[in-house]
Amino acid sequence: MSDAAGMTDAELLAQLARRDGWSPSVTEVVFALAEVRRRRLAAAAPAALSWLRDSDICIVDSVCDTLVALEAHEAIPELLDLLRPEAEDERRINCVVDPFGWYEPPPREAAALALGALGAREAIPALLRQLGDEFAGPRAGAAEALGRLGAREARAAIEALLQDPDAHVRRKAEEALRALHTAVGP
Repeated sequence: MSDAAGMTDAELLAQLARRDGWSPSVTEVVFALAEVRRRRLAAAAPAALSWLRDSDICIVDSVCDTLVALEAHEAIPELLDLLRPEAEDERRINCVVDPFGWYEPPPREAAALALGALGAREAIPALLRQLGDEFAGPRAGAAEALGRLGAREARAAIEALLQDPDAHVRRKAEEALRALHTAVGP
């Protein structure tokens, strides 16, 4: 199985079938199937990346989650771009106001969470700026991402969010501070 990188999916699976009458081990089968899955997911990343430019924020939010699941580090520049407040105008992102008056802000929260999950330390300056976003979701997402990234330089800014008027933001600030404490100590 060590030659898996140079084989097609079919060759990889066929190798298991040509074992002179004995069955492959469970480990070999799992390895082969995992390799096939990894290859197929990697091929999906470029398509998912293109959907970050969709004007429907529900799609963009879902794509952010998908890019994390795909471990698509190549998406980091695009995700960083989504953090810019001007990006919603430039991309004509449809921010939804439903009949009940609920307003769904641009996908800055989803982008922040994806950047944190992907370990994008280069996003720390943008995430620090996002802690001052006018919307609660992006503030909460930035706090969570900074906690995940172990960004101790964000500690004071996250502590300030403990006084935020939004309960969700306060909760995410507490979680981020716990994560920072765990990652780097008091």
